[in-house]
Amino acid sequence: MAGNRPTGVTILGLLQILAGIAYIALGAFSGFTSGAAGLIVVLLGAFVLVTGLALFTGKNWSRILVMISGVLDLFAIPIGTIIGIIILYYFTRPNVKMYFGK
Repeated sequence: MAGNRPTGVTILGLLQILAGIAYIALGAFSGFTSGAAGLIVVLLGAFVLVTGLALFTGKNWSRILVMISGVLDLFAIPIGTIIGIIILYYFTRPNVKMYFGK
């Protein structure tokens, strides 16, 4: 990690962490009624939470995962497409890449 954490990375990291916690809570709650589906949501939440925490520490693999999700967002027309474009643009900026050591 080189330099200060960009504000956008901090905001996205916080949103990822909050989403991860929400998925875990939702999965745990729905696990009582749907079993396997609840477990899948809990695992997804854990993945999202770990990715959010990794954004804070400047792990380049978290930047790559966020960019992959940005590509997937492109197919969620129209709002997801806009979000995907913003994420892909932002995470390829030189100062953001420098924070992740690239």
